[in-house]
Order: sequence, then C-alpha cells, then structure tokens
Amino acid sequence: MSADERDWYRERAAKTMRDHYYDPKVFRGSREVRSEQPRITFLQFIIANSLPYALLIVAGTVWQIAHGATPHDALLMATQWLKGFVLSHPALCLLMVAGAAFYMTKPRLAGMVYTWLGIGFLCFVAFDYFGNKRVSTAAPRASEQPRVATMSVPKNQRGHYETPGSINGQPVTFIVDTGAGLTSVPGSLAKPLGITSCEPRQFSTAAGEVFGCVATVAEVVFGSFRAHNVQVAVMPTMNGPALLGMNILGMVQIEQRGSALLFSTTHFREDD
Repeated sequence: MSADERDWYRERAAKTMRDHYYDPKVFRGSREVRSEQPRITFLQFIIANSLPYALLIVAGTVWQIAHGATPHDALLMATQWLKGFVLSHPALCLLMVAGAAFYMTKPRLAGMVYTWLGIGFLCFVAFDYFGNKRVSTAAPRASEQPRVATMSVPKNQRGHYETPGSINGQPVTFIVDTGAGLTSVPGSLAKPLGITSCEPRQFSTAAGEVFGCVATVAEVVFGSFRAHNVQVAVMPTMNGPALLGMNILGMVQIEQRGSALLFSTTHFREDD
C-alpha cells in the first residue's frame, strides 16, 4: 500500500470517527446542545390524543354492526357512548392525554401498543360474534332454557327512544340515553317520586357545569325490567321526561334492530 493510500485511509477513518463517535449532545462546530427527545409538534399532539377516541368510535361502531345495527345507527350509538364516557370519566381522559404525550416520545412503542390493542379487539369481536352464533344454533334442553325478558323500543318522531316506566311506583316516561352515566329526573319530579334525601353534586354536561344532587331510590321499572336501590340524579334545570342512564341500561343487553332498540335480560320482574 502506497503512502498516498495510507493517508487516504487515515483521513477516511478520522472522518468516520468524527461523524459517528463525536459527542452526541453537541453539534459539531456549535455549542448548541442536542435535544435527547424528539420535538413534538402541535398537530402531532392533537393526532396522538384523538387517535384513541377515534379507535373507540370505530370499535363501538363495528361492535354494533356485528350485532345487527345499521351503520348510521351504530355510529350514532358509539358517539353517544363516547360522549357519556368522556363526561363521566374526566380523570381517565386526562390520563389518556398524558399517555399520548408520553407515547409521542416513543413512536415505535405507541405503534406496537395500538396494533396489539386493535388485534385484541378484532379477536374479541370475532369470538363473541361466532361464539354467539354457534350457541344459538344449538337448541338447549327444556330444563336448561333460561327465562328471558325482551322489550323493543322504537324511535319516535323526534329521534328519541321513549318508553314508559316508574320510579318508586310512580309512573314516569323515560328517554333512553346511552350517553348518560346516571339516570336523571327533573327537579320538579323529586317530591312526587318520594325523593326526600339528596346529596349535592356538580355535573359536567354538554351545556357546561350544572348543579344537582344524587339520591338513591328503592325501585326503577321500565318495561319488563326492574332495578332496586339505584342512584338517580335530580337536575333542577332539567325539563321533559326522565333520562334512563347507563347505571341501569348496563344491567341489560342492548341491540340495534333496524330503527328500534331491543333490550333483553334473564333478570326481570316476577309479576310479568
């Protein structure tokens, strides 16, 4: 090897050392400190925060479609559920914001997490759908057949699902609201319904922060379904029918059948 070749290789090796083994915290020829964390733009932060909610809406829509709902009604129910989730769990939503900011610094980890969550959800939906389909094709013996109560609630002209019911034995009209965490009644109905003791509480609604109170009622009945010792929110500024929230709706199975909601459960009133 000639002297020129040796000099060329030495210079090449020195350049490689400067490029790859120089202090990574400082730019060459500058005193500017190199940031160890990637910079996060405002748009990236918004996308990272919106992605979990978008996945929840897509997951809820797919779930409802798999159970017979039309795409429009499935999307509407998923959106209403997400609205109620956000209003009922503000601390969890703030935790998701903090988690999004953390995952923005680790995009590969975030991609893996979202991928496995998506795969897990698809497997769950497939298992639930095909499992229920397989079970429904097998006719159980008469002694094993459970007593099932069902009720269909059609959509009225205003686009609401309205059903008659009662609270503490007093008749009321309910509007099914899957976006509400608690069953709510207007303040004007509190006394006729026998609600005398009520704990003050502040609620987050689509119209902003409102004040009301929470009471425990002995019985809530709608259709063939009955719940005992459940909480209801008394809203002084509320007008119109009572709202049937998820603290009671969560006790029954809800399916979209065309423009109607089908409620079913094996726990129902013995007098029906």
